[in-house]
Amino acid sequence: MDPSEPFYDQSDDDGTASDVSDDVVEVRSDEIPLYFEEREGRLFHSHGSSPYPLPVDADEQQRQTGLSRLLRRLIGDLSVGPVRELLAFAPVERRRVVDLGTGTGQWVLDMAREFPHVKFYGVDIVPIATRYPPQNVIFEIHDIMEPFRYASGSIDMVHARSISMA
Repeated sequence: MDPSEPFYDQSDDDGTASDVSDDVVEVRSDEIPLYFEEREGRLFHSHGSSPYPLPVDADEQQRQTGLSRLLRRLIGDLSVGPVRELLAFAPVERRRVVDLGTGTGQWVLDMAREFPHVKFYGVDIVPIATRYPPQNVIFEIHDIMEPFRYASGSIDMVHARSISMA
């Protein structure tokens, strides 16, 4: 993000909103296959300690996208509750949202378009979200059963959907 932009927040880059931001590194294209293993013709995560039983291949991603569209039609929005009020523009500090088990990252991408002044973090055990997100989105590989890098009190909202098997 450019420091001249109105919603620029230096803390996203310098680690002040993070306990261990130096641990976040970009996954190179040639490393992505290391996060997956094939079983019976389907692609699964290769993280040994996670109990998540569903595949992470294209068929599963299409199923997740269809489920997201269905939920949005059913509830009429991307979320329920006082989300708009919570994420309203605040001139003093930037709002931050974490999406646990982000999967394809579709919810994060949709929310980021609707709330361009909010910083979104999509967290999943495998790198299946887009590698080129908008400037207000960061996708991270992380096992949600492990401690997070975010400093206490630095996240304004946590979104968690369909994570019962994680």
